[in-house]
Order: sequence, then C-alpha cells, then structure tokens
Amino acid sequence: MVIIYAQEIFFSKCVGEEIAFTSSSKNISSKQWSIWAAADGVFKSLPDFYYLRYEAGTNDKSLKMVRFYLKSTDPSCLFTEDSVTAYIVDPPVVDFYADPPKFKQLYGEYEVKFHNTSKIMTSSASYVWNFGDSKFSFQKDPIHAYKNLGTYSVDLKVTDLNNCSGTLVRNNYINIVSLPENYNNSIVIYPNPSDDKILVQSENLITSFEMYNSLGELVLNRQEINAKSFEINSFNAGVYLIRLTDSNGNTFPEKVIFR
Repeated sequence: MVIIYAQEIFFSKCVGEEIAFTSSSKNISSKQWSIWAAADGVFKSLPDFYYLRYEAGTNDKSLKMVRFYLKSTDPSCLFTEDSVTAYIVDPPVVDFYADPPKFKQLYGEYEVKFHNTSKIMTSSASYVWNFGDSKFSFQKDPIHAYKNLGTYSVDLKVTDLNNCSGTLVRNNYINIVSLPENYNNSIVIYPNPSDDKILVQSENLITSFEMYNSLGELVLNRQEINAKSFEINSFNAGVYLIRLTDSNGNTFPEKVIFR
C-alpha cells in the first residue's frame, strides 16, 4: 500500500530565493503538484513527481507562505493527497553607524567604534565587517584601529539562522585626513620590537625619559638627558610604556616591546 507525502528541502526560504521540494513517494502512476489559490508565483520546473522548483510571487511574499499539494489518482493508494507549506522569511535589514574617530597617541592610530543597528528575524545572527583597509571583524559591534591616513569604505554582511543574509556598503564612510597638531611623529624608536637594545631619536632635544612595565611600575628613569638620541639596554620580555619630554616641554607616550 502506497502513501503519498511531500518533504521539503528547506522549511523556510528567504525572500527572492527559489523554493524547492522533493517527494519520497514511489510506485505511483498518476501524480501532480499544485498550489493553493492564493499563490501567484511561477513553477520553474515541470510539476515533476519527485522534484519541484517554484519562484514566489508578490502575494506569496506578502502572505509569507505558500502551500503546496501533491495528489495521485492511483486507486491503490491509501492516501491520495498530501500537502506541505513553505514559509517565506525576510532577510536581515542591515544598518550601522560609527562614532567619530579617536586618535590614540600611544599607538599613532585612529580608533573607531562601530554600532550595529541591524534588524534580524531570528534570535541571533553572524556578522562580517570589512573596514576597507584589508581588515575584517566578526564581532557584532567592533572597535577598529586605522593605522594610515585615508578615506575608507565600510560594509557589513549579516546572516541569520534561516541562512538569509543582507549587506550594507557605506562608501567613503571613514575619513582620516590628518594627524592631530600635537602629535609627535618626529620620534623614532627602533628596532621595535627588539631582542636587544632600542635606539630612541627625536628632532628636538630629549630632556627626560621614563619607562613603565605592564603593571604600571617605573622601571627606568632618566633626567637631564639633553640629547637627541640615546639607547635603552635590553629588558625582560614584555610590553613597556615610555614617556619622553622634549626641550619644548611636550610629553609623548610611546610603546616599546622587548622579546
């Protein structure tokens, strides 16, 4: 005895995607797929018994669903009709904005906080950010550091649990056109990172120098240097913060790394 039933490939489909179904019914001589009266889509393949492709119409998308029927006139069948419903779901509505860039003098770079305001139809989603400088993030609300001056386009792709995705591209969105007036780019520290000594050079006379470890402890203090360059002998491996004061009274923090 044969029972007809339809089994959909995907329970829900995103707006704009093709709906596809299969049937596991066998040994039936007469069979036909059909759709309910409210449907206004188009069959993309012949209503074949085992496989069906369908493109949703305007009314289908408005109703958010389409009901399909599989019918047989074979008298040997215990059940001659079965049905299945495809739910049409909206993709994420992608949106975001960014805070104004903040200059981080310690690293000589601009930090930008991004806020993801996308609307999704499922409980969670995955995110892919492209910051326009060959850097990416998979966080929902990332903070990104731009190391070079320039204008950057940013795009965000959001994919929900229905595997529906949306993308927003904001062209020329981040503009970093100049460094702050008080930023000292005349200080050169090399090699950095270093396995041995580090040389510090400045266009102005360096009057004092302090170096702190990662715990904030002062590990080196030099006063009345009055030179444009000097060496720092090797320290234990780690990240250190140095603070330079020049002859004009300007103080500049810098980061050095000993390996």
